Amino acid sequence: MTTANTNLELTISFDVSGEPQSANMRIELGEASIVLPLSPGLRFEGENPLSISLSVPNHFILNQETSDACVSSKPAIIEEATHTKASENEADKKQLLLPSARSQTASSKYQTQWPVIGGDDLILDTADILSSKAFAEKFSPGIKRDIYIAGCPGLKDLKKQLSIPIFKIGECGEGRIADRIKQQSKDQYGSYYQIDGDWPVQDEGYDEYSALQIYLPENLHGKSPVRALTRGLSVTLPQGMSRQQFSASFQKKLASCSWLKWRNTEDAITHFQRKNINQDIIDRYTDYGVGGRTDMTQATELYCIRNENPDDCKRLIAIIENVILAHLGLI
Repeated sequence: MTTANTNLELTISFDVSGEPQSANMRIELGEASIVLPLSPGLRFEGENPLSISLSVPNHFILNQETSDACVSSKPAIIEEATHTKASENEADKKQLLLPSARSQTASSKYQTQWPVIGGDDLILDTADILSSKAFAEKFSPGIKRDIYIAGCPGLKDLKKQLSIPIFKIGECGEGRIADRIKQQSKDQYGSYYQIDGDWPVQDEGYDEYSALQIYLPENLHGKSPVRALTRGLSVTLPQGMSRQQFSASFQKKLASCSWLKWRNTEDAITHFQRKNINQDIIDRYTDYGVGGRTDMTQATELYCIRNENPDDCKRLIAIIENVILAHLGLI
């Protein structure tokens, strides 16, 4: 079956109407015709009418139905494409997320194993114990202690050199984090090291310590003795537990991720050799000397921890809870 493609004439013309200083616009398409008077503000000047004519193929009109059908299907196509793109973006985001540390070691980009805080016997899920009748009977609020994670430009540079996260974890009296941070900066905590056993060699950037945000887990138990501060944690000790008892137990539990302990492991030694790291920069010291006297003391509160990592923060909170629950005889 053959379809003949004939043409239609489209004509647009302007001519003088019966009214003075006015004009009409005439549109003709094939046998159809329409006359539109122009608005009074428009005038037609001249005696000869102005005419514009176009020859339009018939199949253009016929094909308009197909075009309309295509247009009507575009929203669905666009919606499907948008959904697909969103799915791809979501998949890309998931691929960019680093895996959380689930075992007792965590790998750096150099495949080095550093310790995850808390050790093998850490009880991560304390919800049942905190909800128990025994805890309610044994726990009465006592004194409060504050916990903080601190960093400085000097430790940041050291972290880059070693490819290992290093921060200071400390504890102090309630409301005294700012004072402790100020004192650490004044002391330039951990800024010194030895070269071939000789003193002193001091790195810059240890006079600008700041407390870092600690990210609480979303499901922190309502009866947990740990609460968030702007830049730290507030811990309510049970009545009868002294600050010395808490501090000793807390430091002992943190020893699993102690920089001093880890630096002598086989993983650490292999890592330092692989990266050609000078062993002398690893042991850090603080000069507590006064009156011109030198008193170099080893910096013992440096730990392998990531304050921005939810798992590390969760384990730090679990350590605090474990220390208190152990003191109460509940674990």
